[in-house]
Amino acid sequence: MKVALLFTLFCSGHFLTRKLGEEQSKNITVHEEQSDHTIISEDQSKNTTSDEDHSKDIAIPEDHSEDLIIDEDHSENITIAKARSKKVPKHQFKVHEITLFDDDGATEKFQDKLFHDVTIFCLVLSGKGFKTLRDDAIKATWLRKCNKYIFVSSVEEEDTLKATSQHGYEYSYHKMKFGLKWIWKNYPNKYDWIYKVDDDAYAVMENLRMFLVRRDPNKAYQDFGFRARYYDHEHLIKEGFIHGGSGAVFSKASLKKLITKGFPNLKVCRAANKQLEDQELSQCLSNLNIKPTDSRDYLQRHLFISSSISDISSPTSILYWPTVIGRSIYPVAKGTKYLATYPVVFHRVSRTNVYVYEYVFNYAYVAGRRTSMFLNNTQPIVEQVEDTFSLIQNFAKYNY
Repeated sequence: MKVALLFTLFCSGHFLTRKLGEEQSKNITVHEEQSDHTIISEDQSKNTTSDEDHSKDIAIPEDHSEDLIIDEDHSENITIAKARSKKVPKHQFKVHEITLFDDDGATEKFQDKLFHDVTIFCLVLSGKGFKTLRDDAIKATWLRKCNKYIFVSSVEEEDTLKATSQHGYEYSYHKMKFGLKWIWKNYPNKYDWIYKVDDDAYAVMENLRMFLVRRDPNKAYQDFGFRARYYDHEHLIKEGFIHGGSGAVFSKASLKKLITKGFPNLKVCRAANKQLEDQELSQCLSNLNIKPTDSRDYLQRHLFISSSISDISSPTSILYWPTVIGRSIYPVAKGTKYLATYPVVFHRVSRTNVYVYEYVFNYAYVAGRRTSMFLNNTQPIVEQVEDTFSLIQNFAKYNY
């Protein structure tokens, strides 16, 4: 417990001290041509229907247009994005490096260890007209910290699976099933966790990995996220469901069970196309004894937030608040009381605010809050990395 308290003191000071180098601040690369790209073969893409007319692109604000380097070469094959770099470590996210140490080498080694010890495949639900409105912004920021990601949509675009030619939220269930089946077919058991999320979310992947670090991806019994009430034909489902906006996290063992025993059995997972995908996914998993789980911290504060920071923290904002407070199984109220110190994700985040969140979570400091815990550390880098990783594991033991 002392370790947890010590880590809490450290983290309350500033858990993720960040350092932005001159080279790091030049560009945010959305897509790079690398030899280790994973390409979907033509055989895999035959089932996708022809692309329809895209809605008119919405220009990225001038403040960000120079920072986005977007690959112009759209071949017929679909390129799947993943964490990449010219050399190791593969995740090398130079734009938002996390400095826990005096030595940048130790920082990179620690990031590399956490990145590879808790592997996450991010499946992002999108739609027609959302590429420039939403998708490019999250690709330039938090999404790159997934070990691998793919969009699933109703249009053919880069890093995107086309699941249907029908546009609209009512087809999200079909998109979700299509995407999960594709992941299982191409990467069975490769990634520890699956994170299914909407494209208007902002996730703090370091915090998600800390939340998952002590959990076993080889077990299939829990479904994590913002737990909400669920009525099926006016009957309250006791377990509720995991709200899709802020995302659902489940293990590779759960994915296997869902694909092999859930989707093929209509008594477990309904086949109807026009369903609310988050409720249907939770019901499928629940029928397989994979239940929606309390995903708050030890102080019962929310980690998966089904709203934006401004909407939940401001006493005057009411845009989405009635939905959040009306659906949540657990207590939630305006202000920061019910927000965790290490939040995992926020929902309904605009393209502009994605960059605001990126700055706040990765660049900003507060005077007087920088910890001295890792300053002047004379330990060898390897020992620093191992000690810090153990510290995070112990903190996670008591915090979740």
